[in-house]
Order: sequence, then C-alpha cells, then structure tokens
Amino acid sequence: MIISHKPLEAYSPLRFREIPKNRIEWRTDLEVRNDVYSNDLIAFLELAPLKNFSVFGEISYRTFSIESQNSVSAQVIHKHVNLDVSRLNASLVGIRFLPFEFLGLNLNWEIPSDNLYSEKFHSISPEFFFLTSFSSRLKFLFGIESKFYIPKSEFQKGNEIGVFLQSHFYLTKWTIDYLLEFQQRIKESRNKRLADIYQKQNDQFSALRFKTGIWRELFKNTLNTDLGLHYEFSQGLLYAKEPSHRLEFSARVLW
Repeated sequence: MIISHKPLEAYSPLRFREIPKNRIEWRTDLEVRNDVYSNDLIAFLELAPLKNFSVFGEISYRTFSIESQNSVSAQVIHKHVNLDVSRLNASLVGIRFLPFEFLGLNLNWEIPSDNLYSEKFHSISPEFFFLTSFSSRLKFLFGIESKFYIPKSEFQKGNEIGVFLQSHFYLTKWTIDYLLEFQQRIKESRNKRLADIYQKQNDQFSALRFKTGIWRELFKNTLNTDLGLHYEFSQGLLYAKEPSHRLEFSARVLW
C-alpha cells in the first residue's frame, strides 16, 4: 500500500457572489476529490458598515480525510487510509464594494491550510461582476475573476483567470441558486529548484465547475434565518485528476 504524497489543490469551494450585507453562516460538507473523502466545518462572518461596502472572513476546520485505495495482486483489495488531517483548513478574508447598483467588486485573500496533503500558497483574487434583473423573482450576476499566487523562494505557482455566471430564482420562502464557473491557468508554474530549462511545469490546466441548490426561509423578522442544501461538481485537471463532488449543508442569519 502506497499513499500518494502529491499535494491536492488548495481547498477552495465555489462561493456565491453576494451584495454587501450583515450575515453569519455555518456550513458543513462532504467532498469526494481524487478518491479522498473529506469533511469540513466552516464559519463565515460578513459585516456591512455601509450599504455598498462590507468586510468578511471565513475559516474552516477539516474533521477528517479518508483516502480510498485499490491494490491488485491476486485479487482487488479495497483499503481506506485515514490521512490524519484534523486541523484548521484554508481561510479567507476579503471586502465587497458596489460603487453602482449594477457593478460590484470582491477582493479575496486566501490563506492556505497547514495540513500535509494540501498545497500551501497564499493568493489574492480580485473579482469584477455585473448584476441584472429580469424580474423581481429572477436575478443574474456574471463576471471575471483573477487569482494571483504569492511566490515562494523555491516555487512559483501559475496565475489563473476565470469567468462565472450566477442566478437566483426567488419563490415564497424558497431561493434556488445556480453558479457556473470556468477557470484556466494562464501561466505555467515554475519549480525554481531546477535548472532554468526544466523549471516550467506544463500545468496550464482548466476546470469547469458548477454549484446549485436551495435556501429555505425559516424566520423573517429582525433576524432572517435560512437553511440551505447545495451540490457542487468540478471537472478538469486544474482542480483534480477525476470529477469531484461536494454536498454542502448550510444555515445563515441575515440582518
């Protein structure tokens, strides 16, 4: 039995872009990526001192990661290995700003996990998006995202760009969400420990990801309380070797 030590891409679930608002969210998930089954507990806080401006932060704790392995000798043997990564996972801080009702900006700083099976690169991600409404029940948001990785002395991870389309359909006490995103690494990563001619990593990969789900309103008064259930799918070598799946349960309070 051999455990692969190639790091996973940093934990980065798809996040819906929102307008500035005071909110607290709690989430838990079950993710399957590269035959690794994982669970995270996530807490998110956003504070909006102004109607068009907010600051936010997110922290996650990985409770377990179990790798499923198959080995073949005289017969197929299925083995499950606990990767022992119960510790703080990746975190996020950022700001939102809406200079106009139809135009928004997010600026995110992603702080990597310290577990042994995750890449450890800080990144800065500016996002520009446009909002439009076809009716009071149907709203769309589309935009572009760039991700710049802070280099290390021995390795420079390639920067990425992405485009996304997001929709929200509002019913009485229900909201249906959809997010589609395409990401592309536009510059090859470089391993600076090697000679110049060997540094390029040939990793200009891409990924197509989508997320869909529902929110159910429980209470609507001074504090609006919702419960959510979302499913996320990712395909492409930028994110994983195989198609990945993620199921997320959420609760949030808005005011």
